[in-house]
Amino acid sequence: CCCCCCSCSAFDLAMAPIDSYKKNYRCTPAFQQFYTGGPVRLSPDASAVFCPCGDQVKVVDLASGSVRASLDGDTEPITALVLTPDGSSLFAASRSRQIKLWDIASYTCRRAWKAHEGPVADMSIDVSGGLLATASADRSVLVWDVEQGYCTHAFRGHKGVVTTVIFHPDPHRLLLFSGGDDATVRIWDLKLKRCVVVLEKHFSIITSLAVSCNGRSLLSAGRDKVVNVWDLEDNSLLVTVPIFEAVESVIIVPDDFQQVGLLHGKKTLTKKQKQGTSVPVRFLTVGEQGVIRIWLSEGGVCLYEQKSSNEVFASNEETKGGFTGAALLPSCQGFMCVTADQRLLFYEAVENNGGMLDLKINKRLIGHNEEVIDLKFLGEDENYLAVATNLEQVRIYDMATMVCMQELFGHTDIVLCLDTSLLPLGITVLASGSKDHMDRTARVWRLPELVPLLALRGHKRGIWCVEFSPVDQCVLTASGDKTIRIWALSDGSCLKMFEGHTASVLRASFLTRGTQVISSGADGLVKLWTIKTNECVNTFDYHNDKIWALTVGKQSEMLATGGSDSVVNLWTDCTLADEEEALRKEVEETLKDQDLVNTLAEADYGKAIRLCFELKRPFKLLNVFIEMLKKAGLEPQLLSVLKGLEKDNLRVLLEYIREWNSKPKFCHIAQQVLFQLFCALPPKEIIEVPGVRELLEGIIPYTQRHLSRVDRLVRSTFLLDYTLSAMSVLNPLVIEQPYLKQPHRLDSESQLNGNANDMHYQNLESFKQQDCNGDNCKNLAKELFLEEGNEKALPRKRQNGGDSEHCGLENIYTQVHRKDKTASMKRSRKRSMENQKAIGDEQLGSELLGSVVQDN
Repeated sequence: CCCCCCSCSAFDLAMAPIDSYKKNYRCTPAFQQFYTGGPVRLSPDASAVFCPCGDQVKVVDLASGSVRASLDGDTEPITALVLTPDGSSLFAASRSRQIKLWDIASYTCRRAWKAHEGPVADMSIDVSGGLLATASADRSVLVWDVEQGYCTHAFRGHKGVVTTVIFHPDPHRLLLFSGGDDATVRIWDLKLKRCVVVLEKHFSIITSLAVSCNGRSLLSAGRDKVVNVWDLEDNSLLVTVPIFEAVESVIIVPDDFQQVGLLHGKKTLTKKQKQGTSVPVRFLTVGEQGVIRIWLSEGGVCLYEQKSSNEVFASNEETKGGFTGAALLPSCQGFMCVTADQRLLFYEAVENNGGMLDLKINKRLIGHNEEVIDLKFLGEDENYLAVATNLEQVRIYDMATMVCMQELFGHTDIVLCLDTSLLPLGITVLASGSKDHMDRTARVWRLPELVPLLALRGHKRGIWCVEFSPVDQCVLTASGDKTIRIWALSDGSCLKMFEGHTASVLRASFLTRGTQVISSGADGLVKLWTIKTNECVNTFDYHNDKIWALTVGKQSEMLATGGSDSVVNLWTDCTLADEEEALRKEVEETLKDQDLVNTLAEADYGKAIRLCFELKRPFKLLNVFIEMLKKAGLEPQLLSVLKGLEKDNLRVLLEYIREWNSKPKFCHIAQQVLFQLFCALPPKEIIEVPGVRELLEGIIPYTQRHLSRVDRLVRSTFLLDYTLSAMSVLNPLVIEQPYLKQPHRLDSESQLNGNANDMHYQNLESFKQQDCNGDNCKNLAKELFLEEGNEKALPRKRQNGGDSEHCGLENIYTQVHRKDKTASMKRSRKRSMENQKAIGDEQLGSELLGSVVQDN
């Protein structure tokens, strides 16, 4: 029984880990996108914020940061939003020129209509909630009755896009203010239904308008870096306040704002200033620099300025950075600022150590994380999550609420990689690598204080990856400068550098207990490095595009890679298997080499050809073909060997022939083997060879080149014949003719044709014995001397005297010879001109003759 119990317990222990294996996962969205840019509106009770997200409007709960509801649009981006004063309704305008009226309680669309001929740029609603003003890119401003839905006023006068519009806060003063990209501010009287004044003191687009709390002053801000304060009593310019940055939004700071007294310190407003028209206006501005400033209109004094920006500028100069909007929180609790990278920052006013006003962030809402590049868990219990996106900061999220608790600033470009480690003293550090084009650094942070510990400087381009060593106090970085570096955590010095990639190194990781490094890059290569020798042990090319992801198994060290080619590859260590396979192949190759030598000695060419294919020895194969083609009677054996080749070997043979054919020394062997191959195999089988088209395309140009060279040599032999004939290198042959007084000199052609000359003179003797009177004699003489082609053998001049019976013969001979000689000269001249045209210059004739004789 004891044995049984023991065996059962052991079995249970063995099966226990199997029961704890993970079999399924449930996906829970941690945070989702709710803001992609554009106008943002707060609810009157500050419980929710309405944000454009593409063609939708997201209703976000400020307490939890979660999305309450999504208001669907019409597939076009949202361009303008406005809430009614009681927060019961929302007007949303899109780029499709359509305006929708939404009921907030039920999140249903009550009405939709087309308002303008162009997109709506801004909307405003009066304090009563009964009138809606819309500003459009069609240069018009329209006023609508909210309940009935019809247009009550149509104002036109701007010369460009109307960018902003607001009502006067006093319901008894029916005034409407509008600003446009024509750098003008227009005041419209709703009673008179016309423009009462045009304010022209700006030099750039008007971005924001605001009316003071007492309704006596109008503030206009633009991208000309100034804020103008206007007196609404006489429409005059009171003061121009230089802001020194392009202003995106201006907000009136009311007198009941919390800690407003801290703005002036001990300074208080006089009774005259409080009661008169010269009451200075306090206002807040935000713009491209991402700094909050509070100003006093009197004297243009800056009452407050943030010491550092909470906004990181984009690395691309063409991308607008800083703040894009701001709003006053209800009950004057603080401000909400909207950044260009889709963040909502909520500030509260506090008193600093010096007794002055300070603005601190008490809440962050991340509307859009864009592409998430890297993630790391933080803390011993992994209660926090570090997120790196294609922005310049690292965001730390609370895993319980998924609210952004903190943002780590320090990089000036996109953060590409993260890693965390626990130091021996129990300090948790976070390392981040960036695409900084200014400092190109990796930074090490001390947790939980999140204090910068080290700055690793040395890379020439952005850093794509960082990783701590599993055994040493060092960190590994991979950079866009095509290098990998190992840094010491003690002092931040560079210990090792690896170079070999031809493009950016995207990922790198330690292997083999920290003694090796594996890396992947934008060149589609995976490289294995040895740290001790700084050598690249091996390079693997199994991807067709950038390799973005590389991970290493903790136990088996199996690799997984994925890239832009949508391929995921798994890698296992096969070093020992490769060494054993290499040793086995070496032994087999040695035996086959010896077998090849024996077969060549025995003249067994068929087996030798097959061994050459197995060993992949093209030069040996060429020697075998040379030996076979030298010997007669081996063509049938060669044909039988070629017929028995497989398609793979046929492809290899064609590759060898292509290589041999490109060299003049071996081209004749390549042509003979190719001829035998075409004789041995039908065209149908040759076409089925893999890649035969590309191979033949490589063979044909060189074959045509060789044929052209042979043709030139053949044509050059004609020049040899002509040159020998023209040079008269042979001695003339003198023949005595009994019927002529002067001996005849034969040319070289006559000497070369001795037998023909003998027959010619025999015919000449018979000609003399014939009757030479009349046309028959003349035709006979012409036929004889022209067909024989030996007109040069006839005497050029007859001596005085001679037999009278041959006078007729002499006359006929003279006429025929003269015509034939003229024709011969014409033919020689024509051949000479043709030869001169072929060689280009008559002076090169002797040199060409020498080369032709040498070639032949």
